[in-house]
Amino acid sequence: MIKDTQTLCCWFSIQRLCDLLGVAVATAKCYQNGKAKPRPGEITLLRLLYDGKIMPESWPGGMKFRGDLLTTPNELESLTWKEIETYRWVLGQWHWSNQKLVELERKLSLPNS
Repeated sequence: MIKDTQTLCCWFSIQRLCDLLGVAVATAKCYQNGKAKPRPGEITLLRLLYDGKIMPESWPGGMKFRGDLLTTPNELESLTWKEIETYRWVLGQWHWSNQKLVELERKLSLPNS
């Protein structure tokens, strides 16, 4: 987790900061270079976005957080942040391993020199 506000602001592009916070380009640049600090509410919004705790519009409707649990519209099973982070990690490893398998299969199918 990013603790430094300036580093957090640098994670977003200047234009994204302007769009999210409704600030001018000059203000967003000041946030990124440390000459100014966002207001507490702006920092909270940026942290929530950085941590992935704000639902993307592409997610199914009705999903929401109750404390640290992600709940579904019909209140079935909830997910903890640890489970969500584990899912992201496993998915990343799965993609990586699939890519490696393709590379190895390509090497194995080539005639030996």
